[in-house]
Amino acid sequence: MVLSQQGHAMSEIKPIFVDIDGVVNSSRSVHVKIGPDEHSKIVEDLADFAGPLPYGVVHALKTVDPVCVALVNKLFDDIHASGKIGVFVLSSTHRKHFHNGKYGNADHLVKLRKYLTAMGFNVPTMFSITQSLHVPRGEEVKMWLASEDCSEADYVILDDGADFDTTQPLVRVDPTIGMSFENYADACKYLSLPSPGLILL
Repeated sequence: MVLSQQGHAMSEIKPIFVDIDGVVNSSRSVHVKIGPDEHSKIVEDLADFAGPLPYGVVHALKTVDPVCVALVNKLFDDIHASGKIGVFVLSSTHRKHFHNGKYGNADHLVKLRKYLTAMGFNVPTMFSITQSLHVPRGEEVKMWLASEDCSEADYVILDDGADFDTTQPLVRVDPTIGMSFENYADACKYLSLPSPGLILL
């Protein structure tokens, strides 16, 4: 996807680079397995659409934490409410599922979108993935931003890993609990969105 071909000024764009494991699932959600099981309709529908599901897909769907997903969805809602355009950029290793040798083509992206939707994400119109370059993910993020002419855009990286440049806007998620309210508030700052107030004491 080339954002500049979508007719949007780059100042309107706010990309969010989303990891899966440790961000929208966690040690606690893996322990209790709160996501849909492999015999649920949403998983069976995904298999009917995308073909046989790899173990990693089934495991992620079983263990996804809907509260963590909802916090990521809320970020996109907040971007939309601010009059800007959110871009969901999948930077997780999960982006490698479903490509069948044609990484990043339209069919691959459609299947990934269906997969993320099964997890509970409200994937916005603008959806992309980072290239798989076998370098630190921070470098893959930089290359994506450069290729889309978004180097000056407000963006955020949601990840439990540390292979990013110290100058990058990384919200480091604790993989034992997944995406937290504090992580959400930090992401709002990086995206120049209003900071949420503390709801409960």
